[in-house]
Amino acid sequence: MMVSLFGHRRGFVYASEGMENQHQSEQQVVQQMLATLDLEGVLVTADALHCQKKRSPAYTSKKLTTS
Repeated sequence: MMVSLFGHRRGFVYASEGMENQHQSEQQVVQQMLATLDLEGVLVTADALHCQKKRSPAYTSKKLTTS
């Protein structure tokens, strides 16, 4: 499976990572990828899988704009 961080406005893939479902979760891969980018003031949209309350602090701690 391939996980990508894609910028719709510029049509650019900022990061991509291959993963194996049996060895790691998509949620962990996305969190690790987001942690490597400077995303302050950036609007991030994600699949519902990544919008769980227990996962939200990892994203909001990077001061991401959500509205």
